[in-house]
Amino acid sequence: MDNKELIERYLMGKLSFHELSEIEKKIKADPIFYEELNFQRDILIGINESRRLQLKEKLRNIKSEPKIVRLHINKNIFLRYGIAASITIIVTLSVLYPKINDALIIKSKKGYSILK
Repeated sequence: MDNKELIERYLMGKLSFHELSEIEKKIKADPIFYEELNFQRDILIGINESRRLQLKEKLRNIKSEPKIVRLHINKNIFLRYGIAASITIIVTLSVLYPKINDALIIKSKKGYSILK
């Protein structure tokens, strides 16, 4: 395993206890390795800070005012659908009217005959 991979795993917290003790010994013994570790740590901190600032800027740019959504209704189309619905209701009722009327007359005759 090369130093960069070892440093990366160390900074990400992915080392075993044995590897962790070995790298701590290497940090104390090798000043070049220690400098490389600090450099890689600074890079990660810089990346995290840069990302944090980007997200913060995006949040600032979001407008907090609610947007008003207006529905554009074509009055001619709305009127056509209203007329079509009215005609449909009238035709349906005219078809069903004799059946409703017969049912009401039969019930009223039965009710009237019961009263006699």
